Amino acid sequence: MKRSDISDPPGFRDRIRLLTALVPLFLAPLATGCGGHDAKAKAKASQEKAGPSVVEVVHPQRKDLTRRIDQPGQFLSYEHTPIFTKIAGFAEEPLVDINDTVKKGQLLVKLYVPEIEEELKVKQARVKKDVADLKQAKATVKASKAAVDAAKSNVNEAEASIARVAAEVKRWEAEDERAQKMLKQMIYDNQTRDEVHKQLLASQANFKETNAKYISAVATLRQREAEYDKAEADVEVAQAGVELAQFEYSQWKAWLSYAEVRAPFDGVITLRNVHTGHFLQPSNSGTTSKTSEPIFTMMRTDIMRLTVEVPEIDAVHVKVGDKAIAYPQALPGREIEGKVTRYSWSLDDRARTLRVEIHLANTNGIFRPGMYADVSIYAKQPGALTLPSEAVLNDIMANNNREYCMVVENNKCRRVFVQVGLRGEEGVQVLAKQTPGGKWEDFTGSEAIVATNAESLVENQPVQVKESLQSQVAVAGVVEPTTMKNIKLETQEKPAVH
Repeated sequence: MKRSDISDPPGFRDRIRLLTALVPLFLAPLATGCGGHDAKAKAKASQEKAGPSVVEVVHPQRKDLTRRIDQPGQFLSYEHTPIFTKIAGFAEEPLVDINDTVKKGQLLVKLYVPEIEEELKVKQARVKKDVADLKQAKATVKASKAAVDAAKSNVNEAEASIARVAAEVKRWEAEDERAQKMLKQMIYDNQTRDEVHKQLLASQANFKETNAKYISAVATLRQREAEYDKAEADVEVAQAGVELAQFEYSQWKAWLSYAEVRAPFDGVITLRNVHTGHFLQPSNSGTTSKTSEPIFTMMRTDIMRLTVEVPEIDAVHVKVGDKAIAYPQALPGREIEGKVTRYSWSLDDRARTLRVEIHLANTNGIFRPGMYADVSIYAKQPGALTLPSEAVLNDIMANNNREYCMVVENNKCRRVFVQVGLRGEEGVQVLAKQTPGGKWEDFTGSEAIVATNAESLVENQPVQVKESLQSQVAVAGVVEPTTMKNIKLETQEKPAVH
């Protein structure tokens, strides 16, 4: 069979043409690579012949870098509360349904619990009884106090009687002694003397009787005082009984208050699982039974939590107060500006992300829980040593894809590898530079870094330095961003004179 008798597969000739066109494109880099050293040598010779190139240099400066972090976010309600019942009871007709806006303390549904209502009546009656007992105890105290006062009066009276009788005894003792003398002098006869002696004996007997009454009065006083102390103690016991009864009443009243399920805050009802006549029971944590479901779910939506999961590489740069802009997917063209309100501080163990929250006012109700948004967080790194982005180059042929700068030393360019940190709108943070010996050291701020077209320079190329405007106004390596903006505006009207 002849070759001409075999037909080509469909599209075969088109693929041949395509490969023929691509071969020169693949061979061109190889040809350039083979003659790369000669090309560089020729370029260097040409540059030396043309004279040193004029380059604009800058110095590392302290600035506040802004890092833009773009991540998806999700709107969550400020508060999301499942509502359960505290006690068992039968539900009356629910007063709210989903999408109803309610106020804090508003009644949502009431439970019928007759046993608690009856127990509450018993506790209320107990309070009334104990209050009456307390009133009676206080009256007893008053009576005991009056008895003590009367006993004190009797003691005082007995003391006065003793003093009077004691005086009479002394008088008759004196009369008896005088009667004895008068009898010896034959002035009194025996009968008169005996009558005086009898009066003495009578007064002495009266003294003993009065003293006995005094002792009895003192004993009665002590008894009345003891009774008074007991009455006061009874008042304290009755007072404690009243307080205990009131506490029990308040306790059962609190239990009964759980029969009224009320809104914990201003918000909207998003779920309802209760109907008229449902027998509701308290939820058991961890159970899978029907009782574990909330009877209502409420959300507070006047403030929304826009949550963003920030990757680990950017987590350390986020701070409270950083500017954030949200672009809700459901609201095309809308930009909502806010600030970072709080963050979790620790990273998620699995996702290695930092949870960041941006609280946004939702007065018009345009945000709804569950909505997604693209979020841009502008994290600031204060006082970072920076270089313009165009001054930091990348050597894709070097190990680890390293960054480098072209540094001017003695009117010649030298490639210096650098360690970079945060990249922001204001430039690139530089952390350290590598010395010719391979050692890393900090930037001093006096390094002359080629600012523009550094990729067109080669190692040891002679250059003529032209200070950039940024370097001219730098003071001790520190330039405020606002100062630079003002200077740039001025130079647009009047070119700088060198």
